[in-house]
Amino acid sequence: MRKIPKKNYFILVLILAVSVSLTFYAREWYNTTKEYYARNSVIKESVREINESEIYSYTLESPAFILYASSGTDIDIKSFESNLRKLIVSHEMGDDIVYLNLDNIDISAFNDNLRTNFSNNVNNFSNDSLSTFYIFKDGKIILVYNNVNEYSMKFLSNLFKEWEND
Repeated sequence: MRKIPKKNYFILVLILAVSVSLTFYAREWYNTTKEYYARNSVIKESVREINESEIYSYTLESPAFILYASSGTDIDIKSFESNLRKLIVSHEMGDDIVYLNLDNIDISAFNDNLRTNFSNNVNNFSNDSLSTFYIFKDGKIILVYNNVNEYSMKFLSNLFKEWEND
């Protein structure tokens, strides 16, 4: 019977230890990433995020933009936001859209503020919308699209094409 050197056992144990360690590391990384995206919108990867208090100063700096407002934790719109992010990237709209996380915002007061300070003739603000586009031109809201997650990607693509042409 042939004798196996002890260094081979040492190499085997080392390979097993590294493999197990890498498996646990990959699992932890996956769980952390999954938890991060459960608490945050994927839209943040493609557009700038803005706070409610910064909207006024943002309209002074950039009077024409699209404000996308939604919950960062609502799992019902996660797949929509993933598709929307791809659409934003393909249309190169990252500089024209800003994101507002509505998780810690009183939506009724927020809409009242927008209606009072940024809207002349637009009245279709909804406090029940899961995701909303507020279209700003010249520092004023000219259009509001409520429940954008229910619109088709083709409609949103056409909206972005119109935006590019303006």
